[in-house]
Amino acid sequence: RLAREGRTPDAARAAMQGVNPAIIARNHRVEQAIVAALSGDMSVFGRLTDALASPFDDHGDLADPPSPQEEVTQTFCGT
Repeated sequence: RLAREGRTPDAARAAMQGVNPAIIARNHRVEQAIVAALSGDMSVFGRLTDALASPFDDHGDLADPPSPQEEVTQTFCGT
């Protein structure tokens, strides 16, 4: 497909990275921020909101999918 489009793999990667965020508000990260905030620790929320303010940048582990023990199996309206 790249050959048909006349693009290099690097050009295609750059185009995708320009429109696809590197980080989204994954349920397990939101849940971690809520749990920490309820115990008085707002640093987890701050780190997450700072990362979400620049979603196309690399934010390390915040972009990782949940491990099996981090999976959120129930969410509620508004979360």
